[in-house]
Amino acid sequence: MSISVSGPSSPLQQIPDVGKGPGETSTDDEIGKRLDVYPRQLCFPFEPNKLIRCAVTLTNRTEYYVGVWITLSYPDRRLGFGFPIMCGNESFQDTFSYFSEMMDPHSTLAVPMTMKELQRLPLLNTGKFVVLMIVMRQKEHIEKLMKASNMESDLLNGAQELGAMVNRVVLTASIGDPACCQAVIANYKPKVVLAACVLAKIHRKRQCDRVFSVNFCHLFLLWLLASQKGGSVSIWNYQTQVSVILLRFSTQLTFTKFIAREHWLVSGDDDGSVHVYTYTTMGKVKEFIAHHDRHPVDVLSVHPSCQFLLTASTFVGTPIKLWDWGQAWICTRTINMPNTRLHHLSWNPRDTNGFASVSNDYNNTLKIWNLQTKECVHRLGLSGWDIYDMACHPTLPILATSHSDGSIVCLWDTRAYR
Repeated sequence: MSISVSGPSSPLQQIPDVGKGPGETSTDDEIGKRLDVYPRQLCFPFEPNKLIRCAVTLTNRTEYYVGVWITLSYPDRRLGFGFPIMCGNESFQDTFSYFSEMMDPHSTLAVPMTMKELQRLPLLNTGKFVVLMIVMRQKEHIEKLMKASNMESDLLNGAQELGAMVNRVVLTASIGDPACCQAVIANYKPKVVLAACVLAKIHRKRQCDRVFSVNFCHLFLLWLLASQKGGSVSIWNYQTQVSVILLRFSTQLTFTKFIAREHWLVSGDDDGSVHVYTYTTMGKVKEFIAHHDRHPVDVLSVHPSCQFLLTASTFVGTPIKLWDWGQAWICTRTINMPNTRLHHLSWNPRDTNGFASVSNDYNNTLKIWNLQTKECVHRLGLSGWDIYDMACHPTLPILATSHSDGSIVCLWDTRAYR
């Protein structure tokens, strides 16, 4: 098989092979250290007659695009290992025997793997996966290589001809007792909780007005905050399920947050303005125009310890803005977001310069930002599933993301980007 690639040669194309340790080879120490595969030992927690999920996370800390190829080293159809077939955000029972995808620079990709439904634990309960991470300067060179190859040997030979850097890792997969397996991706079935009962009461009380946002994050009180269609904001005690405060506004509110340490509520509206009220006296603290193009302010994030508020919009192209209420609510930073529709913002509780966002570009991946440089420093994503929501742990370096079919939650280590 011959592959023709045009264009200038990459500085990565003349690197000799260098071993990196048991089960792994790499053609460059420096770049190899910036490529990570975790975990090396996969555990599928066996349950009878259930489709079992596990995941491996691939991290690319380089400035280059990375082509990823994962396949079964020793295929055994009795175990039913494979990769889910996705259509939109839905997966099917059938699986692929291999996985391939392109990774952006400075990104992490979680790859789900599945084991088919079995009645009993098989006698042969181990398998192996081979992971290839192919690095070249030009994205299109990797794409041509991967499209022209359908076997590991083809990829390795093609990469060698092109002088690409290849990181090869062998993963061990085992099927075991759920108590002994630490799942990276966990299935869960949403349950009716107290909050749902409170929201049901809100709907009944307000003639089924749509609830735009819900916020639990009051530091001291058992309060749930809900902003509703028609310009009303209600605060409920979620233990007693009794309404505590009701505020009505003449404008259409979109999203509301507590600023508990100031005894404030902050809300965005449909006309690009932000409203700040004290919930102790119902008095207005501040009202200002956040977006002069009148795009709705429907994405907000309050820093848990500093006097900072981030505002954005689900309207395409609206920038992210940082407001400092310690300096009379001046805008101190603006990050332009061309051709991007934001869905969520969340501060890093331990860092005044870091926050995360979810938007409609890059397959709804989660981006981690540096506020000082106004640059995205890393991306996190789960192959095949869009991110539906996210949350930062208040004390630990952990991000949680829920995904579009409502059955998957991922926990990410923000230090190692895994």
